[in-house]
Amino acid sequence: MVDIYNQQNTRLEGLELAKIIANCIIDKKGTDVIGINLNNISNIADYFVIASASNTTLVRAIAEGIDEKLSKTYSIEPLRREGLKEARWIALDYSTVIVHIFLADSRKFYQLERLWINESNLVQFEQK
Repeated sequence: MVDIYNQQNTRLEGLELAKIIANCIIDKKGTDVIGINLNNISNIADYFVIASASNTTLVRAIAEGIDEKLSKTYSIEPLRREGLKEARWIALDYSTVIVHIFLADSRKFYQLERLWINESNLVQFEQK
């Protein structure tokens, strides 16, 4: 995993980064924002942050908003970006946190949460 640091040059932990990302999503009018703690399940990341949007323009705008916030404020760039062209499901890989932004019907179809959530790893983010 890549170490990520905040403005005070202290390492951003997975949950802290996930909260920053969730707030970006909420600010951009994303809906149904949840986190999944993967620490005891997988080593691909510490957290998933999953959200929905009502149209492809909004899916793309949310991804761009996250990208811009993390780049400008924390000098963090994703390791990978997938799905930007179609914008039905965009994935941003920030090493410790992988972000999934879905068009609402795509999220319903893929049901990513069903594959990863168990009784103890769901993270709820405060909706503003």
